[in-house]
Amino acid sequence: MSNMPIAPPPPLSGRPFASGSHAVLRSPVGLSKAVTALLGLGIVVDLFALWQGSQSYELVGRLVRNVGSVSSQEIDQTDSLYRRLTRMQHEKALRGPAR
Repeated sequence: MSNMPIAPPPPLSGRPFASGSHAVLRSPVGLSKAVTALLGLGIVVDLFALWQGSQSYELVGRLVRNVGSVSSQEIDQTDSLYRRLTRMQHEKALRGPAR
């Protein structure tokens, strides 16, 4: 490590930057709207999960108190909501970390 250079010199070929050129920045408004929409969708899915969890909790409570008070249709509806919610959460997770 006596006289070795720290990094190789920059290449001579390529696109040289002209002095006085100005970079053009694009507006981030479209990106911010897309991010806001995805965050809003995540919030809606999470609120739906809370509501569905309370429905399941209430149904299980009724089932424990009195087995005959819960119909098979109510159980099927709750199960269907749970499957739909699981699908929505998986799709949300595949879109990326919008948490």
